[in-house]
Amino acid sequence: MKYSQPYIKDTTVEIPRCLLTYYENGFNTEQIPFGLPPIIGNYYFPKLSKQLLDQDILQHLKIIRDGSENLLRQIRLGQIDIGIIGSINPLTEDDLKSELLKEKKFQIIVADLGS
Repeated sequence: MKYSQPYIKDTTVEIPRCLLTYYENGFNTEQIPFGLPPIIGNYYFPKLSKQLLDQDILQHLKIIRDGSENLLRQIRLGQIDIGIIGSINPLTEDDLKSELLKEKKFQIIVADLGS
């Protein structure tokens, strides 16, 4: 299913809301496999953990830490139910539902080795 929406302004509200909705709509297994790349997890997860704990979601997450490409492959294979991934381009696959959380600019930094 294709799904497109402008990026979400407050991820600390929207990600817990999404997980809570997911959990309440019949996916209430003991543990929700949740894909989280290390860099994204280090940046966002500390901000999210209080909301996830307050909404009784945190203890239901089984966090799978891997690179975005591997997590996307695991989601396609049904090994992970939900996740946050980094992508250069928006996902436009018919069988995935996705929301753009943030757009970030990246820089390449090179040491000056000529000195």
